Amino acid sequence: MILDSSYLFDLLTSDPDAFAKATKLVERGEMQWLPTPVVAETYYGVATARRDTAEAERRCGTACSGVHG
Repeated sequence: MILDSSYLFDLLTSDPDAFAKATKLVERGEMQWLPTPVVAETYYGVATARRDTAEAERRCGTACSGVHG
């Protein structure tokens, strides 16, 4: 099975349906492929999320300490 980024993000956010599908794939011994574009999309998504979180924390300063933890 060729994995796409939406499925991968569902796994990363603990989506129960995605985990059920993953379990079935593993139990059947089905090969799972992660194409290079999906790796790039995931890297971009994580980098963007980190940058957005860091920017929000910078803007919020000490007034919001612990809010983004």
